[in-house]
Amino acid sequence: MSNEYEITGYVTDLREPQEVGTRGNCKHGVMVDPGGLKSKPALIEFWNDLADEVEDLEVNDKVRIVFTIGSTPWRDRVFTNLSGVSVQVLEGDRKGMVKQPPPVPPPVSGSKKLPVPKVHVKRDYDTLDEDVPF
Repeated sequence: MSNEYEITGYVTDLREPQEVGTRGNCKHGVMVDPGGLKSKPALIEFWNDLADEVEDLEVNDKVRIVFTIGSTPWRDRVFTNLSGVSVQVLEGDRKGMVKQPPPVPPPVSGSKKLPVPKVHVKRDYDTLDEDVPF
């Protein structure tokens, strides 16, 4: 089962790049409408190095974007975001342009992945006086 998904559609809006958090993370949002009956545009965010890769996109470019889905619980709500992994221009001035991160090197031979224990921490979110944690 893959945790990556794909959307093909037209760029309807490009959000301004934003610096997020204290570590200098950068995100750039791309609104993509897949077209079709009753379709709704999806905002896909490209983070850090990938944020630079979408600066060449223009409104009305037809693109294919590979993305992952992530959720963050906060108080009584869950915030879901779509994080871009790669983008390919299908129609427009930069047709065929593929932007994706460099491949991850294979693990060193003899190394093992350790199991990650599942930990559930119950917190009383109603007593916290802070903004959304992302």
